[in-house]
Amino acid sequence: MFYLLIFILVIISALYDYHKTILIYAPLRMFFHPGVCLRYDSPAIQLDFACCAFFLFLSLFYEKKRIPICLIIAYVFMLFCYVAAVFMSTYSVSQAIPPMIGRITWLLFSYLFLTNLNTLKDIKYFHLTFIVCMAIMVGYGMLEYVIQENPIIDYQKAMSPNGMEGMVFGDGHERLGSIRCQSLSAISISYGAYCILWICFAIIYSKYYERLITPTIMYSFIVLCIIGAFSSGSKSPFILLISFLGLYVIMAKGHKLFKTVIISSVFIIVVVFSAFLEDFYMMIVDSSQSSTAGSDIPMRLMQVAAVGDLLDKHSWLFGLGARGVMKAQILNPAVLGAESVWLQLGLEQGLLGCVAYIVMMVSLALYGRMNMSDNQFRILIVFIISWVLLNTVTSLPGIDLSFFLCLCFVFIKESHLAKRKQLFVFLIVKSSFNRIFPILPIRK
Repeated sequence: MFYLLIFILVIISALYDYHKTILIYAPLRMFFHPGVCLRYDSPAIQLDFACCAFFLFLSLFYEKKRIPICLIIAYVFMLFCYVAAVFMSTYSVSQAIPPMIGRITWLLFSYLFLTNLNTLKDIKYFHLTFIVCMAIMVGYGMLEYVIQENPIIDYQKAMSPNGMEGMVFGDGHERLGSIRCQSLSAISISYGAYCILWICFAIIYSKYYERLITPTIMYSFIVLCIIGAFSSGSKSPFILLISFLGLYVIMAKGHKLFKTVIISSVFIIVVVFSAFLEDFYMMIVDSSQSSTAGSDIPMRLMQVAAVGDLLDKHSWLFGLGARGVMKAQILNPAVLGAESVWLQLGLEQGLLGCVAYIVMMVSLALYGRMNMSDNQFRILIVFIISWVLLNTVTSLPGIDLSFFLCLCFVFIKESHLAKRKQLFVFLIVKSSFNRIFPILPIRK
């Protein structure tokens, strides 16, 4: 009933102001993971799917805006792979269609978001909503850490039938002396990833955020997000943070003071927390040698071998089709969760899906190249590479590709609009100067 009320509020808001609702809904999606449903009985209707589908319906009544050809190619290619996965599925078409309709809907939402991101005021709406949503996410995560339980997730567990596909909930074990906090996200890894993604955005927009929420609040919130990421008990999100900071120091021009702070902080952390970091490292290399269990490199290699064996028996080009991961887990339990975007794409869409993913990342870079300064473009590349690395080492239940696309679109559009604003101001000043001091005729 509560989630139905939220859906009704979204409908009313979209009917009242479609444009602004799209902008605000993009970060709100963090709370609407696969376990948040309007209907839990089969067939389940996820709240996020219902909202995005309603936005797509409303878009039919609004003017269509054009996007760059590089992005059009990427979207069409990815949509083709989704459709092909339905017909190549090891399940019946009726069983294969529902999950692919969901993925297509979520992907197209990122397109709607891009076409509605038109002014710097639009971008400000997104940033303010993103900050508020992360404050709620981290605040509830802190509460979960203190009381050592998650009442909202417990409620979602009680509402959903056992074993329903797509319902992702608690990890069921402790790590680092505490439960693995997941706050309002699908799973603990996703909670840690959200925290680190916001930190990356805060670094990119440090000066802008200092004006929105004051420097003291911003840096305090960064610390809270780091604590939130640690409380998730997940090592993978820190791969995102380490790769982003490392590449940022190497590739971004200027910001010498900030780079010095990053390097100094890393040195201090290594010295002070050396014992903890050693245990953290062993969790990655060989969890049997660590005091804390977790997925390690041998386990991931086992998954790669299992996926390769299944693709040998089916199709490397198309994989096992829609619901391929689910089918693979039945055929070979060694697949486990197929904890990598490449393994999941390989199983569900084959090499074709992997190529489509790469094309989307390259298209993002090309779109950024057309609209950003050299230094901002370098930071975009850092962000994209870091995201791909994170997706390579783990899966992120509840965080679909469209969320990352929206973050990139905000960065690219903001850079483009800021350049246009500076050019417009320059032309106005130049025109005013020419009117006040007209060019005098030159005497011969």
